Amino acid sequence: MTREQLSAKLDRTDISGIGVECIAANGSAVCYFYEDFDGPATGIQRAMKQLYPLMDKGKIQKLTFIERRH
Repeated sequence: MTREQLSAKLDRTDISGIGVECIAANGSAVCYFYEDFDGPATGIQRAMKQLYPLMDKGKIQKLTFIERRH
């Protein structure tokens, strides 16, 4: 999703979660939103579990976690 789409999701008050902007090894950027669900894993925990291994493999060069509190 684009940064604008991510901002719109983060601005919503009916859902909570974490936004992530990923810069790939080739320099392209993509944004993801990980919603907080009921259960043991929050959005940020799921994001870290999925994205940190890709960073360790060199596929992602930078991660930025974006959070908004309502």
